[in-house]
Amino acid sequence: MTWLKPLICLAFFVSFEGVWAGNPAFNRKPLLDVATIEGWINDPVETPKSVEDLLLKFPAVYRSHFVLMHDSLSLHEATPTHPRIIFLGPDARLLTAVSTFPEDPRRDIIELIQFEPQTAKYSFHEVSFIGKSPQIVHEPSKCKNCHGVDGRPNWEPYDMWPGSYGGVHDTIPSGSLEHNFFTEFLLNFKKNDRLQSLYGDFFMKDEGIAGKTNYFTVSRGSSSNASLSILLGFSNRERLARQIINSKDHSQYRYAIIAALLGCPEEPLEFLRKDLKSNHPKSFKEVLDETQKLIHQGHLRRLHLSEEFQKTSPNNDISERVDRFGLRQKEIVRIAKLRYLLENRTVDKLEMDRWSLSHRKDSYDLNDGLSGLENLVGHYVPMAFFPSESITSKITYETIPFAITSYDSDATPSNKEKEVFALQAFEAPSPSKELCEELSKSGKTEFTWKR
Repeated sequence: MTWLKPLICLAFFVSFEGVWAGNPAFNRKPLLDVATIEGWINDPVETPKSVEDLLLKFPAVYRSHFVLMHDSLSLHEATPTHPRIIFLGPDARLLTAVSTFPEDPRRDIIELIQFEPQTAKYSFHEVSFIGKSPQIVHEPSKCKNCHGVDGRPNWEPYDMWPGSYGGVHDTIPSGSLEHNFFTEFLLNFKKNDRLQSLYGDFFMKDEGIAGKTNYFTVSRGSSSNASLSILLGFSNRERLARQIINSKDHSQYRYAIIAALLGCPEEPLEFLRKDLKSNHPKSFKEVLDETQKLIHQGHLRRLHLSEEFQKTSPNNDISERVDRFGLRQKEIVRIAKLRYLLENRTVDKLEMDRWSLSHRKDSYDLNDGLSGLENLVGHYVPMAFFPSESITSKITYETIPFAITSYDSDATPSNKEKEVFALQAFEAPSPSKELCEELSKSGKTEFTWKR
């Protein structure tokens, strides 16, 4: 009955083109979604008349999770005293961006990005209050200019977020330019009608020696920027797994891909059939050197952008307090191997330059503060292999629940009954020599099928 294998697997892979099984973390109905907002807008009795009216309809818990951008690369304008607000709720399923700058031409336009678990894609929307009645536009074409064709949110890797308050490690150090900006913002923000929509405390402060005060940006007790990085990293890995599985000739590459994710030491070619090797023009060393250069350049670029706001003195070196998790050699090698397999093709390449959430297309840094690309294994394996395939019992990884935020109004740690949003982290042990050898053997003999 071995002749059935190609037919069975063909049906298996093609089935993911339209519907994605989705991670169980997304089973809970979100606090707020685009459909609900559209229902409010189309309500003939209680139609919101302004951005402020609409924001007040949002659940308070949703409005208690947000980040503040004192500088923005978006279509919205922002200043230190009138930052752009990005609401994320407890799960970042729906991002809502609002301008608070009075002179912004797009002040009366709300921007929305929603993650769709059933398709593992992000959808883009605008709500405009310019005109007699509010209008909602789905998938505005201009969004692709900054977010890409297979769109995703723009958010820099952990833990440097240039342009946001708490731009390095959610900290606003005393004596820095960002501290001066934030102090002025706190003196004036209650005068801004849009900023009244912020719910709950959004910063903590530490009274240091000599009267110096450091601020920390928080949302309901969790670091604001870091929470957004972790939440977006999780949904983005669903998107990446879907892209890989729907890529051309995925079945012929899946053993090489999982070997790269697990950390098998062999070069990617050792997991491919001979006839596929000619489709990869660059050597792995070339791709690895290029990847390492790009990741380090990206780190230095964000460091340079952050220094202006975070330095506490001319000689202050902020590089000593930034996270270097994304610069781990194991992570760089893992990314380089996937780039070799997917991007380094003469034909049918899968571009990875939009895998990272960074604004920059040449960024390959996927560090979200909780993990890096290694966590893709838990999103990819369940969709790439049948449970009945013998290899699946040997590909082991630990699923670690990670409760990051709460849906409940009482989110204090002492509340044992609170309902949390728990995503998963995935930790795979170093693969054995025997497993890597089996993956190599399977990859070199994998059948060919056509879509």
